[in-house]
Amino acid sequence: MVALSALLRLLVASTGVASLAREAVEARSCESVDDCAAVDEDAEALLASTSLLQASLRQTRGSSASVEEHFRQASLGPLFRLKGRRDVEFLSAPDNGKPDHSKDYSDLRPLWQLVSSAIPKDDSDPIWASAHELVRRHLERQNPDNLHFVQLCKEGRLEQYRNKGCSANSPGQKLIGGRPADSYYCGVQSKGIDWSSATWKVNNLCSAESGSAYMKQGICGSLSKKQLVLNFFSTVPKWNENPVYINVPSVDCILGLGDCDIYYCQHCTSLCDPPSRNESEVTEASQ
Repeated sequence: MVALSALLRLLVASTGVASLAREAVEARSCESVDDCAAVDEDAEALLASTSLLQASLRQTRGSSASVEEHFRQASLGPLFRLKGRRDVEFLSAPDNGKPDHSKDYSDLRPLWQLVSSAIPKDDSDPIWASAHELVRRHLERQNPDNLHFVQLCKEGRLEQYRNKGCSANSPGQKLIGGRPADSYYCGVQSKGIDWSSATWKVNNLCSAESGSAYMKQGICGSLSKKQLVLNFFSTVPKWNENPVYINVPSVDCILGLGDCDIYYCQHCTSLCDPPSRNESEVTEASQ
């Protein structure tokens, strides 16, 4: 614990991203000696990851200046937060040269700077696993709704997961252009959505194989942690501008919800169309 406390003080004294790691550690609790040991081990791993990210920022700040600037121009970075899984709220940008002291801005801005500085690094560089983990923790703690979805998914409570997602007050059921927001996420092909602006292969969860999200060719498993993190920062801010971007894998994949989402998309009546009678008969005959 002495080493852990010293590392915490070092990180707090360096950059703002330490606050995200520190609060994630402080949020953990334990009830037994074994539990406390596990929490300490997890905390040290997270804080070491944060230290790695900060070291990368110092090493690449000069060499990657042009790449970093390109990324900043292509995304809105930390000037947004997710009020819900599909509900983006933009934060006011500081206009006086002073940092914005809002909690979400101060949490996400340092991480965004670290990520943008690390873009030249390969997908396999361990910095991306660290960034992925910090984004995941940020998403979990930013909104209790996100954490509830994660808990239901981890526990395999698919019916409850679907019911929560399908409820009228769920962010995914908010109408965009007369369609539920999650129609875009699920890649629905039958509700008149214009996919022509998609510069990627539309991810159709309506026809995805159950349990395939994190397989090599799955919606999440086919992308590296680096790509998922970059997707988060560069496409989520565009959801309000063009809801087709909701289909780009980022938030749900990072939170580990991919397989549960396949079930949700295919079993929520407001999203994917149910199979035709002939298709149902073929499916039943093959079982």
